[in-house]
Amino acid sequence: MSPLTRLLTFSVVVLLVLITVTLGAQAWLRQQEVHILRSAKADLAEQLQAGITLTGGVDATWDEARLTRLSQVTGTSLSVLDRPPPAADDELGPFQFFQELPGERWLVAAHPAPAGTRIHRLLQRVVLALGVFALLIMAALVVTVGMRPLRDRETRSPFAARERDMRSLSLLARTSLRQQAELDQERDERIRAEADARHRLQLLNRALEEKIRIGRDLHDGVIQSLYAAGLTLQAAQQLSTTDSAQAGTRLQSALELINRTIADIRSYIAGLSPRQVRRESLHQALTEIVEELRAGRPLELECQIDERVSTALSDDQLTETTQIVREAVSNALRHGGAQKLWLALNAVDTGAELSLRDDGIGFDLNQQNSPRGHGLANMQARAERAGGSFEMVSSLGGGTAIRVSWPTVNAS
Repeated sequence: MSPLTRLLTFSVVVLLVLITVTLGAQAWLRQQEVHILRSAKADLAEQLQAGITLTGGVDATWDEARLTRLSQVTGTSLSVLDRPPPAADDELGPFQFFQELPGERWLVAAHPAPAGTRIHRLLQRVVLALGVFALLIMAALVVTVGMRPLRDRETRSPFAARERDMRSLSLLARTSLRQQAELDQERDERIRAEADARHRLQLLNRALEEKIRIGRDLHDGVIQSLYAAGLTLQAAQQLSTTDSAQAGTRLQSALELINRTIADIRSYIAGLSPRQVRRESLHQALTEIVEELRAGRPLELECQIDERVSTALSDDQLTETTQIVREAVSNALRHGGAQKLWLALNAVDTGAELSLRDDGIGFDLNQQNSPRGHGLANMQARAERAGGSFEMVSSLGGGTAIRVSWPTVNAS
């Protein structure tokens, strides 16, 4: 085999290897980008579902104000249509999320895909440049082979061909190194961009979780306290014409309840647990909650709290316990018309168990119009957030009972 033939063979092999590596890198980068986009779509769907739950659920009214608020929370463009538009086929293009609404309508959330096609366009240009370069090398080698007799006649020196071969190899090596450096630089930029995107997504998730937490705290704590204060003021108004002394007592109770609610709001802003239960007994804290929500109505309470069990609860479990009791008592008084409550916290084999039962009118859990609003969803979410489990039993005329099981380190 002549030196020129060996050079031609070596050049073709090097070019094929370089093109193969480039195509492989392009396929790998595209696979990574598709994976990241799919993960981003899944996160968007989860955030949108959480936002829907936070702003009232699927069955709530879908007006412009709610769409604007939900769009600001999720960072998407929202619209309500009579039927869903066809989904986009391009995995790297804009992606959409659909949620069916009552009345045969659809909530459509559109979000632009990240600008991730730049690397692929560059790689395509690199591959095209390599192909053109390979063709030029092949053409140059063919011309070289065809003109070899002329060059042989012009010069018989064996060093001339070797020098030309060395120059061609040197040029090919420099070109390969330069292209490899460009690919390495683009890969590094892509990795940094992906890391920044993941960091921004984590920040957005934390912000959304904090908004949901504040919404639950306001619904289960502040709103229930304000509702109780309103009932107390209403009772004082009714007594103002018949018993001014009793009306004044009710007004004083409402004022104290409003002041405690203001203190709770400050605690939420500061990130503290309501009433700082650790500084007082859990029995006292829960009794105060029932007294607030009673708002002067007749109510008999049987409360059995094992303080040893309460000390085994974590801070999150203790906070969620007070909020779950607040929501359950409010529902029993407002919706169930209860006149007697049984509240207990005891040790069980799995840890601690909180139970609350009332003698209210109850409701049918199997009916679609049963009162399963934010209150029930919030109580279940609070229990699961602190690692516990939530269960509710109710029947028409048989009252309602809830049970929350908390895992504890030492429940004995």
